[in-house]
Amino acid sequence: ARTVSRRETQGLPPPALRKVMAADASKLPSHAGLEAGDAGYAIYRITKITPGEYKAGAKGSLEDLAAIDRQTGTEQLEAYVASLRARAKVSVNNANLEKKQ
Repeated sequence: ARTVSRRETQGLPPPALRKVMAADASKLPSHAGLEAGDAGYAIYRITKITPGEYKAGAKGSLEDLAAIDRQTGTEQLEAYVASLRARAKVSVNNANLEKKQ
């Protein structure tokens, strides 16, 4: 068992950390999973949630909040673009992108 946080990831890859942090914590244990490339599929079991301590004015706290805000914005933008592509049935033709002119 590992204890992870956004700051102390304990070697957990960023996509896995996002899945773990987004898992439903209302009923424990909770589970999160995602494809792990050639390794197959990874399943994470969340058994305990410990609220972090926020210290106003602490070094790094504003930077941490800004980083979380940027990450959330990026994820929302990616989800929005994916929904637009699905709705409009858009596909990228990589062959045309790689043509030399």
